[in-house]
Amino acid sequence: MVQIKHKETGEVLLEIPGTSLAGQKLAGAHLPEADFSNCDLSKTDFRNADLRNANFRGALGEKPFFHSADVSGAVFDEAKFDGVDFTDSRINEASFEQCRMPGAIFRYAKVTKSSFVESDFTEADMSSAEMQVDFDHATLTRVDFRGSNLSNTNFTAANLMGADLSGA
Repeated sequence: MVQIKHKETGEVLLEIPGTSLAGQKLAGAHLPEADFSNCDLSKTDFRNADLRNANFRGALGEKPFFHSADVSGAVFDEAKFDGVDFTDSRINEASFEQCRMPGAIFRYAKVTKSSFVESDFTEADMSSAEMQVDFDHATLTRVDFRGSNLSNTNFTAANLMGADLSGA
């Protein structure tokens, strides 16, 4: 049995069968302030989940799925996700500092007042997204920003080599 606990109180929010969160179906789950720190979230389905203020610090995995999830206030610092999908997600005042998310998908996401400082988003798809982000010292090599609203976005010292900013 796997237990998902509250990040501060340790209260058990959800118990699910299995030995890992990898591959679990948590679509539509209501897990605000949950602790997913250092968990393997490979192919975990968080579609439409309420994950506000959750802790994902140091989590890792291939292709976790956050499509249409609310991760506002969540902390993803030092997370390592290959191909993570945040399509159409709500991401307000979240922290993605020093994380590594090559091939991440933020298509149509609404990302406001969030920090992506010193993170690697090589070859990410951030097209048609609303981005009010601090990308200070971020690696944004070959990122697709086509059609995105980038007002109030900070690219100080960011590596934008090969990034597509057309229509942004």
